[in-house]
Amino acid sequence: MISLEKIYRIIDANLNRATEGLRVIEDVVRFILNNAHLWGEIRRTRHSLVKIMKEEASFDFHKLITCRDSYNDVGADFKEEGREGIENIIRANFRRVEEAERSLEEFSKLITPSLSEKFKKIRFQTYSLEKRVEEKLYNALHNKQKS
Repeated sequence: MISLEKIYRIIDANLNRATEGLRVIEDVVRFILNNAHLWGEIRRTRHSLVKIMKEEASFDFHKLITCRDSYNDVGADFKEEGREGIENIIRANFRRVEEAERSLEEFSKLITPSLSEKFKKIRFQTYSLEKRVEEKLYNALHNKQKS
């Protein structure tokens, strides 16, 4: 049987992965697209990932930190591929966020099943945000190139 500590570790890693990816996307939307409305939506999504777990009475949020084992993580030395342009940064980070949200959705079922539906809802919100960000970025990059 897999220990709950290992499940908490998986949830912790994926929560970090999702919020870090959203932060990168936020920076592009804020500083490159200069879109306050969309930036606010992404920021709220990032904050909501943590908030739903903190507000769930049956979920021990403190265990995320206590079960973290960064020094012994076999994936810590993984080398990521390079990025070519802002569009690739956005795509890579949306993939990272959506995959992490899916993992949160699945593994939360083993500890606090009520969280699973909340993560699913956020994942679908992220799909919608991705479409809107990609459209805005495409228009911004291609309109500037035509000038």
